[in-house]
Amino acid sequence: MGKLRVCAFCGNTGKSGAQFKLCIASDELDVHKFCGEKLAEQAPAGVEVRLVHWSALRAEKREAKERQEQSRVTDFWSSKFSKALARKAAAQQAA
Repeated sequence: MGKLRVCAFCGNTGKSGAQFKLCIASDELDVHKFCGEKLAEQAPAGVEVRLVHWSALRAEKREAKERQEQSRVTDFWSSKFSKALARKAAAQQAA
């Protein structure tokens, strides 16, 4: 069994560990749901705060990475085919 995550707010693990991530800008803190809700309520105005279960955040990151990878693959093949089409058009004009 893995190590229980310690809550960044209260410093305890509790029964099942800190299973939520408090996302503040680009920072991520492990927190209990209750602690994260309290921190989110007390956040200053204008600060973007999200409280997300760690598995949902992992799924979001995985989907973003897959989209980025698909974009790179598409860009790679489109550049290869555009070069080939340009060469083919040049060869047809030369003939």
